[in-house]
Parts: sequence; C-alpha cells; structure tokens
Amino acid sequence: MLVLVLVLSGCGPPSVEPTAPDGFADVSVTLPEDRTLLPPGPNHELATANCTACHSAEMITHQPRLTRAQWEANVEKMVSVYKANIAPADVAPIVDYLVTVNTRLTPAVRSAPPPRPEP
Repeated sequence: MLVLVLVLSGCGPPSVEPTAPDGFADVSVTLPEDRTLLPPGPNHELATANCTACHSAEMITHQPRLTRAQWEANVEKMVSVYKANIAPADVAPIVDYLVTVNTRLTPAVRSAPPPRPEP
C-alpha cells in the first residue's frame, strides 16, 4: 500500500526517457579497414562474397591447417548456427577454396596473429 501511495504521489522511481521507441540508442561504429585480401584460388569470388561478410581476410588466412571435414563442419556451422546466408550449392565450392588456400599458406602465415594497430 505504501508503494502505491508513493507512486501515486510522484515519489516513485525516476522516469527514464528511451532514446528510441524500442529503448535502444542508435550507435554508429566504424571498423578499421581490412587491407588484406583472400589469396587467389578456385572459387575465390564465392568465398570472398560469403566469408568476408562476417570475417576479415586476415582471420580466414590465419587458421590452423584444417582437414576438409573440419572446413565442412565449420561452414555448415556458419549456416546452421549463425545463419550465414550461403546457398546450399555454394557450400562445397567454398570448402574447396578454403582447403586449397589453407594448405598453400606457410605455417608462419597460418599461426602468426595479425599485427594490431596502435591505439
């Protein structure tokens, strides 16, 4: 009863005005430009169009050496779990590209983390 009296008398919790109808503020984020390109290879355009929508080329080229089955599982996970918009017919060609490129990269390129820009 006391709470009802306090709320009706204007002593309730402070009113917070949301910045947007859904209560979330609009925020603009500018990400650093990725200057690395995926290496050439069969199905390069397909992999670039699909994989770099979410991943940087550096992230893709710095993966450990994975087997075909591991790449297939990773791509399938991107589609089924993370809802990547990859056509079913494009999965195999993308896996082919990732396997081909991944086996051509030197161990130093695969394991060395990309340099971080100074803040």
